[in-house]
Amino acid sequence: MTLRRAGYVCWLLAAAILYFFENNTGTRAVLLASILIPAFSVYCAAWTARRTSCRLTVPKSAGKGETVSCSCVLSGPWTASGCALSCRVWSKHWITHETSEWDIDGEEAFSVNCAHCGTLCIRADGMQAMDWFGLACFPCKVSACASLLVLPDLYPVRVNLSANDSVLRQEERPGQPRREGPETENSGVRDYVPGDPVRRIHWKLSAKTDRVLIREEERPLTGSVLLLLETSGDHVAPDDMDGAAEALLSVSQALVKEGVFHSVSWQDRGGLQWMEIACMEDFLSMRDALLAAESDENGESIGRLFSRAYPDFRADQAVIFSPRPDTDAISLREMGVVTLILPRQENGNPDIRVVCVSREEPELAL
Repeated sequence: MTLRRAGYVCWLLAAAILYFFENNTGTRAVLLASILIPAFSVYCAAWTARRTSCRLTVPKSAGKGETVSCSCVLSGPWTASGCALSCRVWSKHWITHETSEWDIDGEEAFSVNCAHCGTLCIRADGMQAMDWFGLACFPCKVSACASLLVLPDLYPVRVNLSANDSVLRQEERPGQPRREGPETENSGVRDYVPGDPVRRIHWKLSAKTDRVLIREEERPLTGSVLLLLETSGDHVAPDDMDGAAEALLSVSQALVKEGVFHSVSWQDRGGLQWMEIACMEDFLSMRDALLAAESDENGESIGRLFSRAYPDFRADQAVIFSPRPDTDAISLREMGVVTLILPRQENGNPDIRVVCVSREEPELAL
């Protein structure tokens, strides 16, 4: 911008010298145009910066591996045609923490590569209005945000249930024991989070408190299979994180088809999420909630977090899907048999059963 301003000053001096030596209609027109046109464009940029707005056009969902076209739609007063608008667009993957940036001129389209399943947060900020000649730049105090859900490419997993007779299908399983002890109106309730089943809403207490509350006393103290997704840990390869999430969803889908009741737990923005899966509708709700989760690189291990939150929980099988072999799975040993699932063959903790489940090795024995 400094060079452009220096160039404009030189041009203005040349026009003034020409007018001084040749005082005629042509030189006067050149001098006036050299002053009025840039001044008009600077005025348009300053006015537009205070009145403009933007929005992102992003599809709601896309398949893994697809490249989708997005755009930043800018709208402003009539003065927007007298200047140039630009902005910076960046995206962040909530689970893998991958980031990308684009510099957009006007309503230029940009392409987003959906390489890994999860949610991409796309944000437009740093917008600015500049005059045609690049003499002045005015920041616009506007921003826009959108999210893109990248659906996983699930694969069929052969789950061998004969290896563990204690894993029963839903129709074979007796009634689950509930939490014992005296119950009050406020016992075992918490705030509703997206993904919680509507049937567990405590309508009476929610009406009294003006908050949507969920009954927690109905959560069983035992379960058939517990699947956990490990998302904590820094320097995790995006492909490994994607492989762990995809493996969990593929196994959960296979258990639903086999009629096996199971639970799925994961971290979202530092909190623990838990959903019980008994049918395909539950699975789809869980899939969307898990893919919309934001992982914490510096968060606590899912095994340690779950065992501390639910110390009395017992499962026939506790299965941790992790992108790295050093996950804390020992914390779940008191709950039942623990299996660590990795996206590729690696040596894990010798005290824990470690297996690989992936598209190349789609088999799991429970």
